Amino acid sequence: MDRFRGDEGAKRSLDKANKLFSKGREAEARGDVKEASRRFKEASDIYASIGERSAFVDSEFLRGHCIAFQALSERAVDKFRGLIEEAIGVINEVRKNYIKDYTSRGVERDVWISYCVNFINALRILLEEDVPAKRETCMRLIGEGETCVEWLERLEESEKAGFLLFWIGFACVRSAPWFEKGEMVDVLRKAAESFSKAKKFFEAARRPRPYLCLEMMQEMCDVKLALEEQSSVQLKTLTVEPKEERCRKIHGYNLALMELYSAVKERFFAEKQRRTYSALGSARETAKWLEGVGDCGLAADAYFLLAKACYEAFKMTLSNKRKRELLEECYEALKKAYMYARAQMKVDVAVKALITMTRVIGEYVKLVDSNALKIKLVREGASYSREALDEVRKLPEDVMFIGEFYGSVANYLTAAAEVEVNEGGRRDLLEKAIEYGEVSLEYEEESKRKGDYMYCLAEAYYMLGKSGQAGAFEKAVEIVKKAREGFISAEDLVGTVRSFMLSGDIQREIWRQKRGGEGYLRARQEYLEAARIAAGMDWKEMEGEALVKLAELEDEKGNYVQASEYYVQALEKFNRVAEGGGEDAKERMKIIEARISIEKGKELLKSRLSEAAYYFRRGSELLLRENKYDAVFYQSLSEFLEAEEMSVDKPREALELLKTASERLKMLREIGDNKRAVALLSLCRGKEHLEEGLALYAEGSYSPALVKFSMAAKALGEAAELGEWDWERAEGYVFFAQGLERFIRGQLGARDEYLEAAGLFRESAKKFVTSKMRNTALGFTDLCYGWHKFSEYFEEEKERGDSYIETRTHFERSLNFFVEAGLSNYAKYVEGLEHFLDGERYVKKLEEADERYYSLAEESYNKAREIFSDAGYVGLEREVEERIQELREREAKRRYLESVIGDDKETKESLRDGFVAVKFNEPADMSLFRVGDKITVNMDFVNIGDAPATLERLENAVPQEFKLVGKTAETVKGGDIVLGRKLAPWEKISLEIKIVAEKKQEVKYQPVVIFRDNKNRKRYFKPKPILILVSEG
Repeated sequence: MDRFRGDEGAKRSLDKANKLFSKGREAEARGDVKEASRRFKEASDIYASIGERSAFVDSEFLRGHCIAFQALSERAVDKFRGLIEEAIGVINEVRKNYIKDYTSRGVERDVWISYCVNFINALRILLEEDVPAKRETCMRLIGEGETCVEWLERLEESEKAGFLLFWIGFACVRSAPWFEKGEMVDVLRKAAESFSKAKKFFEAARRPRPYLCLEMMQEMCDVKLALEEQSSVQLKTLTVEPKEERCRKIHGYNLALMELYSAVKERFFAEKQRRTYSALGSARETAKWLEGVGDCGLAADAYFLLAKACYEAFKMTLSNKRKRELLEECYEALKKAYMYARAQMKVDVAVKALITMTRVIGEYVKLVDSNALKIKLVREGASYSREALDEVRKLPEDVMFIGEFYGSVANYLTAAAEVEVNEGGRRDLLEKAIEYGEVSLEYEEESKRKGDYMYCLAEAYYMLGKSGQAGAFEKAVEIVKKAREGFISAEDLVGTVRSFMLSGDIQREIWRQKRGGEGYLRARQEYLEAARIAAGMDWKEMEGEALVKLAELEDEKGNYVQASEYYVQALEKFNRVAEGGGEDAKERMKIIEARISIEKGKELLKSRLSEAAYYFRRGSELLLRENKYDAVFYQSLSEFLEAEEMSVDKPREALELLKTASERLKMLREIGDNKRAVALLSLCRGKEHLEEGLALYAEGSYSPALVKFSMAAKALGEAAELGEWDWERAEGYVFFAQGLERFIRGQLGARDEYLEAAGLFRESAKKFVTSKMRNTALGFTDLCYGWHKFSEYFEEEKERGDSYIETRTHFERSLNFFVEAGLSNYAKYVEGLEHFLDGERYVKKLEEADERYYSLAEESYNKAREIFSDAGYVGLEREVEERIQELREREAKRRYLESVIGDDKETKESLRDGFVAVKFNEPADMSLFRVGDKITVNMDFVNIGDAPATLERLENAVPQEFKLVGKTAETVKGGDIVLGRKLAPWEKISLEIKIVAEKKQEVKYQPVVIFRDNKNRKRYFKPKPILILVSEG
């Protein structure tokens, strides 16, 4: 009875275990390995308890497989390692059971032990970190596993053979990157064969495993084989779309991998670009899906493939904005690839991700503008490169991607050197980059990446040459040629074009530093070759960029027309790209349009400054979004040229524009040390002083103007040391400012300074380039000679025709030059001077007693004043007004003299030594009075001479038969009034007395003025008599 009950219980347990085992199989078949593992564990425990050894072994084998497959989804390395070790433990226990089982002898027992050993070795390869041990285990697994599978086939254990082959294939895929190229191909081929056989064995056992995606895994091996052998492969067209989403994504990964490989080989750019972006899109979709479902091992590969696709797209992209976007996506993909590779112990992917991150950071540093961000990126790059170095040190010397590590670090160090401020530090970084670059070539001598490493090495030598290292440029030229050969041998046309562009840059820098030689022609040839190859592969964008490089070269040479033509050709290329949907090309077109406008401005610099300023302003507006630095510079230059157009003639307006330009240039100087901006700022400051001095001169503030011109000469001298400009030479401005300084000294009375000034203006005319400033300088040259003669003419006592003619000739020549220069105000200034000169001439005629010239002199002065006022020359206007006032006073005196002394020539001749005359204000001539009336006699004494005179007395002031009434301040003796007053020239005193007639009479009232002249000679003046009539009271 107990035995019956025992058998019954065992039967129930067996049924339960079988049900659990069946559920496990169902879960495993649909890919739910976690659930399957749990079911198999429960079933195994029951099988072990009831002694069902065969069923226990089957369950444990499946459980070990499920645990190992579950590990492939773990995101933490500890859990991955733990699950693989657990799977190894499960299979190892089975192995031990077979060893202890002495009941089963012979071949079958040995086969199962071998099966367990091979299974365990396949799993151990996933955990092995020692590369030689991994290689050895893999090769042993391939050999022993193949024998084991043959025996399993004989024993008709197809399902178990399928599982073993899957894990052998998987282990080979994981191990392949650690082998050298020939062995790697063999390992990948064995992996593909293993996946293919595994599929057949599962189908033979009538238990296909769709979730293992064996066909897609085989496809992956085929693609990788094609990449290593650089052969063509055609992916099989699937007759039926895989049901499993995972399989579809692996197929997508394979397609992306193949598409990217095909893109590298493609000769026509449009197709190359299409394939690259197709691979990028597929890799992105696959990576996100695999990440989402937790397939971390394949997610690491997919994200690394996405990073590679982004980097390849980056190399074909010319827009800095798009480049940054691609590098950012590449960087994020690499971080995820690294994270998942670490979790899955895929050391090769993790190390390559670190290596590539170092390279990507190096490339990104070259594209950012912010110094703070550059420094941050350099620090990040240093961290990744150190971590990569730590990993590389653990690897054998023969690992294929060690050379890639050194190449990436060289690229990073080259970028870091650009950020380094200290010149010594920069050179150290570049020398280190060269050292790493040369080491990379030792590892990658026959690699298809040789061109990339050579290119990076050439860049480092190029930068070292720019830092002043002797012989660096020549070395760069030699290496870039080898880089080109590497690209050509790898059929990398993109790299080939890039090498020609870099070679052009190097030759251009050689030409710059040698200031001549063949560098220009060689650089031109390299850029033309780059354009030719780009055109051959229908890469319109790069062809456009090569044309832009040619335009920049011609611009630097000063061939602005040719530069403009190249820019126009480049614009056509980018326009065709934009028509094809290239958004980046539209932005590039705006920049090229700006450059065309700027080149047009440069063409017009020496002839039409206002038009040049217009084109520069237009160019700056187009550049504002893409290149703020250049936009602000050309806006400042536009304002400077507008000020230049107003220069000298309208100094206040020019000064405002110069101040605005200076503020912008100061901002640029703070952003970065740009020589163009610093030189133009220095020139602006010098010109500000110059224009301010001219404005002060116009206002009549001669001494402050002198100070400003002195400051201008100093500032412009500093500007001249910073370099010359296309439209004008700063040295010319220095001489011009010095000439103005001497000119003002002449205006302040140092007449000989005019001649010094004329010499300086003549020198400045030789230096100036623009016709405006050349004519301006020549105008000032004659103006100085004219002022010098004018000063002499002022001092001449009598009018000399030859002095007048010479002065007038210089003024007329000066006027012509100013008209040619477009200086309307200075033309008016000289015109005013001519009238001023005429006025002086007519005044001299007056001195010769030719009184009819008075009206001509006043008319000339008035015209001069009006012109000076219109032109804004306040100082000269004021001076002419004083001359007009003097002239009017002189005419008033003349008329006074006429009224007092008439045409008495003797008296007129006596005027120079002082002459006192008297004029009666009342009573009027022929006045009628009565006897006893008080007669008021009011008179003015005036010294009408040119020297002081002493008024002694007025004789017969009180006539006979008259008596003085009232009191007077003066002493009266008899009929005379004693005055005793000294009178300056044209000084006047008045005298009033009251007299009374004592009888009826007619009196000719004619007192006599007695005075002493400047030579103390006693003189007298008898005025015209006044008739006074006195009647009876």
